[in-house]
Amino acid sequence: MKRFIALLALILIVSGLQAQTQMTVLTTRTYGIPNVLAAYTAGDVVGDSGRYATPIEFQNAVRYAGGSGQILAATLVMDSINVTTGTFRLHLFRDSTDYTKAATNTLDTLDDHAAYVIKVTCRGIYVGYIDFTLLAGPTGSTMSYAQNTTPAIYFTTLRYRSLWGVLTATGAYTRKQTGAFTITLRIRED
Repeated sequence: MKRFIALLALILIVSGLQAQTQMTVLTTRTYGIPNVLAAYTAGDVVGDSGRYATPIEFQNAVRYAGGSGQILAATLVMDSINVTTGTFRLHLFRDSTDYTKAATNTLDTLDDHAAYVIKVTCRGIYVGYIDFTLLAGPTGSTMSYAQNTTPAIYFTTLRYRSLWGVLTATGAYTRKQTGAFTITLRIRED
């Protein structure tokens, strides 16, 4: 009986230690929207500048380089109101470039308002995508908000503790004014 109790205590201690090793973190990135009010069409990059936009880096997504996790939820907030409902897709990558292949296999130069195509050379770093529907705010609104609580995307980073993303419009979208997007990922680290 004493051995059974000791074994049960050991199992509970180990289970408790395993439960404590997983943490849930938030990683957020805010970036300005270029001063271009032209409408986006389906597949266009929604970048941080009118030209040569950069991939969105979500820092500290995991505890160490090469670490893994699961995206539990994501939010997209725009600090201004929309003219139309916006639908977006956040493509996620586990590295900014696939170092296992030639140096040309990067996320490529991204142009705001230009069609985005995922190159086959990026398949080794592609994690998946999350869809958002950013609703047009009512009269007097000062922000628009979208949340996705069902991504359940598992990933492992490569050289860094970060994930990278590219935001694209999945339908025609016109915004009313310039502003900023804030994207937050809720991640359970392994």
